[in-house]
Amino acid sequence: MEDRLENTVDGLAASLRLTGTGTQRPLWDDLPRLTMPVLFVVGELDAKFTAIAHRMRERWGGDATVEVIPGAGHACHLERPDQFLDVVVPFLHRTTASPTASTNP
Repeated sequence: MEDRLENTVDGLAASLRLTGTGTQRPLWDDLPRLTMPVLFVVGELDAKFTAIAHRMRERWGGDATVEVIPGAGHACHLERPDQFLDVVVPFLHRTTASPTASTNP
């Protein structure tokens, strides 16, 4: 939280203008081509991105999982770090140990 409080208005505005989701071309049509395993982790209180994660999972070409962190909002990794790690670490162990885990260029 302390690190986040060091952000400035100008810095946050520049980040959104230059790298925010609104600056990217839509990639929905590309999702079915992706076959690598993916884990979408979202906070229960972030309805917008929870819905987006479920929509992305439906379009994903390979193994896709959505994990919802109870009681967390948009920054679930900061708000509930233990619960976040409880879902991410097993996913990483499963996918990095699997000889079938593939990537696409």
